[in-house]
Amino acid sequence: MNALLINVSDSGETAAAMIKDYASRMYYLLDVKETFSTISHLVLSIADYMMIIGWAVVFCFVVVILNNAVLVFDAMKSDYARLITLGASRGTLVGLFAAEAGILAVFAALAATAIVLVFFPAMPELMLLFDNYKIIPLDPVKTVLAIGAGVLVFLIGYGTYFVKVGRMRITDEIKKY
Repeated sequence: MNALLINVSDSGETAAAMIKDYASRMYYLLDVKETFSTISHLVLSIADYMMIIGWAVVFCFVVVILNNAVLVFDAMKSDYARLITLGASRGTLVGLFAAEAGILAVFAALAATAIVLVFFPAMPELMLLFDNYKIIPLDPVKTVLAIGAGVLVFLIGYGTYFVKVGRMRITDEIKKY
């Protein structure tokens, strides 16, 4: 199939003349602006839906991270109660939680940065597996913001530890054992 794009800015006289001259040869003329305007709405709607799905996935990951923090704390609650019974203050536990969260956040940020630096340059070659090739530029500002948001959610998950240690009833936990 061959195509010819003619860019003119008249009131339709050129299109009418071309239709008159070429209609007998089974040529088909398309108005590019009209064709693109009909499909642009569809493409933008699909992009909007994909954005909503992307944000839903991000929200689900946030919920999983927060839920995991609560489950880990509940699994370790009896050990924390024993530490308090043996003389560790709640402030000491909060300090240990803060140090642990800080160390894990730094390691998570470093791992995410390494993955991004390795993954993005390899993306065009990986896309060839799907018969597609596109260079995706790496935006350092967006990358730092995304990794920062991930670390923030991780630290908020650890923040539940601080609240739960303050509300923990040591006698109830010790009675279980």
